[in-house]
Amino acid sequence: MRVLRRLLPNEDIIYLGDTARVPYGTRSPETITRFALQDAQFLLRQGVKLIVIACGTASSIAIDEVRRQSPVPVIGVVEPVAKAAVEVTRNHRVAILGTNATIRSRAIEREVKRLDPLAQVHGLACPLLVPLIENGYVRPEQPILRCVLQEYMHQLIDVKIDTLILGCTHFPLVSEAIREWLPGVCLVDSGEAVAQAVGRELSELSLCNTFSRQGKHSYFVTDTVANFTDIAELFLGEPTGGVGEIRQIELDLG
Repeated sequence: MRVLRRLLPNEDIIYLGDTARVPYGTRSPETITRFALQDAQFLLRQGVKLIVIACGTASSIAIDEVRRQSPVPVIGVVEPVAKAAVEVTRNHRVAILGTNATIRSRAIEREVKRLDPLAQVHGLACPLLVPLIENGYVRPEQPILRCVLQEYMHQLIDVKIDTLILGCTHFPLVSEAIREWLPGVCLVDSGEAVAQAVGRELSELSLCNTFSRQGKHSYFVTDTVANFTDIAELFLGEPTGGVGEIRQIELDLG
């Protein structure tokens, strides 16, 4: 969200956080797809011109079905992060950090290998990171974060990767801590890659807003607003008081 606002300052952005049902990464593909379709249907009712599935898990599992049912373009995480990784790797050794569901789907791995047939891709599921980040453990000096990262990162040290895809929107928040374990490795931020893909898509389809005013931002969550405000500053990149009204909504579960 913060990168989209920076790269596309004139665009109106509607943010939907399905806070009542996260994390998606521990759920079945069928459930993830159902949730993603319900999320997309809500956004379509708001009259959006493009949908971004910023969740790495939903992108890996459900984007084909969402695209099939959507009358507007749908951009996910898989293609942009794979493209970014292939562009920066020099030794063709790439690792992916993701949720259990993202890694099991192998969607990012397949896309990297499609773009770079020489690529050696290593997927690493990191299920403990999401709850840690959502509880505010994002600083490198925090012992519990260091302990969890040590458990995960030691599995990559001997692989000699030069590029690491942060395949979950939560993970860039701990990129500083990850760099301490993998110095010299290029980290591919899913948010940055997706935001650039959105800009390209809007431009190619002549969908960019042409007015000069600052874009408006609307925020919706499916759990209580109070629960969301605790982590909103981390994810949205500005103090909670600066994001405007955050509204709780109920999705159409029919």
